[in-house]
Amino acid sequence: AMMADDAPTWARTYSAAPGKEECTLLGDALGRLGAKRMVMGHTVQRGGISTACDDRAWRVDVGMSRYYQGTVEVLEIRGDAVKALKP
Repeated sequence: AMMADDAPTWARTYSAAPGKEECTLLGDALGRLGAKRMVMGHTVQRGGISTACDDRAWRVDVGMSRYYQGTVEVLEIRGDAVKALKP
């Protein structure tokens, strides 16, 4: 079901600290899709934009809302070059 806690929309498999098994699963999924990385939000990364699984998972929710008081950051993707930009 798309509204279940573990539905793709709400899954947080890669937003905390994914292990080897999760990273292998991500690698398989990206390979099947012909993709190099997955960019995700919805789970605040208090330290700013972060990566997991050898830079194949990019977590970009930095909590810019008033409630979280996070800083402004953006993810720049230019071809194969990916980097977090901070003011």
